[in-house]
Amino acid sequence: MSYIEATNAVNFGDPSTAEPVFDWLTGQALADEREAFSNAHAERASRSGESTVTLFELAQSGDASEAIEAYVCLDVSGVEILNESGDSVVAPDRPNVQSVAVTLVESSRTPTGLTVSNMTGRDQGPSCGN
Repeated sequence: MSYIEATNAVNFGDPSTAEPVFDWLTGQALADEREAFSNAHAERASRSGESTVTLFELAQSGDASEAIEAYVCLDVSGVEILNESGDSVVAPDRPNVQSVAVTLVESSRTPTGLTVSNMTGRDQGPSCGN
């Protein structure tokens, strides 16, 4: 997924690296990501490792003019977020694989014709094995 590739390339110290991520987002997802990046940049955080999608399954879909809901499992086990002192700020109980519900909407801004408008944790849908 191009969105995940863009996220993996983010350097909190260089705001221009976040722009490719923002291109894949709209609505609440864009607002949330801008705030998260701004906070990480202000706190001089750094990121190492990459996340990977281990499951992408449509939850529901309509015609092209409607939102598409998908269940996603995102493996973040290799991702570390460090504060300015080099200490991890990742919660010790963070699941290695996160269960996420994603809403995709039509957009002319991306090569796929879709952008992410919302991402939330989920309890329904297929298990991510956590």
